Amino acid sequence: MTHSSGGSDETTGGPSRRRLLKIGIGVAVGAGAIGSGAPAAIANGPYDPTGPTIATKVKNLSGPVETGPFASPWTDLGIPVRCPDGTMLFVCGDTFDGDQVGAADWRAPIGLRSSSADLNNLRIDGSVGGGRADSLVDEPHNPVGDKFTTAIPSDVFVVDGVMYMHLMRGVIYDTDPLSIRAMVFPLPTSDLTGTLEQTMILPDTPGQEAANLVASPYGGFVIPGSTFGDFHIVVSQWYDPKNYRIMQYRINMLS
Repeated sequence: MTHSSGGSDETTGGPSRRRLLKIGIGVAVGAGAIGSGAPAAIANGPYDPTGPTIATKVKNLSGPVETGPFASPWTDLGIPVRCPDGTMLFVCGDTFDGDQVGAADWRAPIGLRSSSADLNNLRIDGSVGGGRADSLVDEPHNPVGDKFTTAIPSDVFVVDGVMYMHLMRGVIYDTDPLSIRAMVFPLPTSDLTGTLEQTMILPDTPGQEAANLVASPYGGFVIPGSTFGDFHIVVSQWYDPKNYRIMQYRINMLS
């Protein structure tokens, strides 16, 4: 995330957008750059299988209604991980309270919890910290020139009942509009140069969103419990100070 000297983006009034890349064993999901002149209406790219993927938005996972009760109405990333107790934790990035992005109480990262890990019943009903989601690390957001530092989670996983988080710290810079694509391969050692990319989410303009067309998307983290027949991802969105959230999408026809 980047900030201007006043802590706000010059065009949106809030901090500017960032990119995150997630690689998983068996399925690689990435946020791929698309040039500003690229058409957004075509679902499948030149290296995709013949049949394009079809995406359906399930719900917003964050927002004033969904996560406002935990002082986290504005947040992104939402890396999902199944906890040892069976609940689902969503580890989020830069998070704010108040009436818009940047208004108050900047924390990063935080943990939001769904007591249900059922893909069809995910709902944020708790947080690490209770009524106010606490920052999981000490991040003072120090100024660096006209920007500020932050702490961004890039992966969360469980080994032998112990949870681990991979973290990146520093200043994050702007990116171009992004698509979210998948590559399916049988082994971690498979030849990725010969693996077809499958486009799951494409960027579009606000007010024109439908199916897999999403305004200013990024992220694309696979939700535990997904199968190729019922594949779910967390997609982030940010295009103005009141449209900054994580969302659940179901991806069909991933092959």
